[in-house]
Amino acid sequence: MADSTLSATAMRALVIDDDPFVCDMLKGFLSSDDLSVASALSLKDGLRLAEKDPFDLIFLDVFLPDGDGLEKLDTFLSLPRSPAVIVITGAGDADSAERALYRGAWDYIPKPINARDVTQAAEQALRQREKQRSMVDEKPQAMSSIAGNSPKIKKCIATVLQAAATNANCLIAGETGTGKELFARAIHDSSNRAAWNFVVVDCTNIPENLAESVLSATTRARSRMRGKRAKVCSNRRIKALSSWTKSAIFPSIRKNHFSACCRRNVSGR
Repeated sequence: MADSTLSATAMRALVIDDDPFVCDMLKGFLSSDDLSVASALSLKDGLRLAEKDPFDLIFLDVFLPDGDGLEKLDTFLSLPRSPAVIVITGAGDADSAERALYRGAWDYIPKPINARDVTQAAEQALRQREKQRSMVDEKPQAMSSIAGNSPKIKKCIATVLQAAATNANCLIAGETGTGKELFARAIHDSSNRAAWNFVVVDCTNIPENLAESVLSATTRARSRMRGKRAKVCSNRRIKALSSWTKSAIFPSIRKNHFSACCRRNVSGR
């Protein structure tokens, strides 16, 4: 792969696949002066290597002799260097691809594998990691309201930047006063949606009969709310919501769509 896309500091990739041919092929696609590549033929050996030495990028097959690769995805993502994980799926296996992205994989590549898909996914993942590292160290303007420089805070900031780079729904959990809304705003301000308004929606205060129209901007709510809705919403105290309101919220979350009448924040208000 083109080494001009990577930093001067050598990075490390791990390929976990039970097919030696696939491992050798990916090594051939990826190996360069800036990227060293190791391989493992089982989930157990892959975990052992990943826990022993830090990796920046992991290619993980779903169907392995000793287990389902996706079941260990969280383990790989929580390793000290928080590697980007690209999942290798079978041809036409849309279910595994969806599960992989839902669980936090950077991307997925279907078999049969080709050089273009591999190198493009790897370059994008490693480039984003370099960007995240520099932004974590510099603490960008969007993070200025987050106090602290401890390793845990830096890991939270890295997670914020990872979420901001995607269009995935995010659930931020924590006790009252721990800064959930602060981090939600940081995700929004660090994303390519920062030009849109950020609106906090306290769903417990939405009347049941208006929940669907408020969240989806349907019927008359569309004209009343033009320019007021946001691309990012923070929904608090979901457990306290009525079943009716939940039934209105969850389809919006599942479809990643809250309103058809969003407008950019061009006025600054």
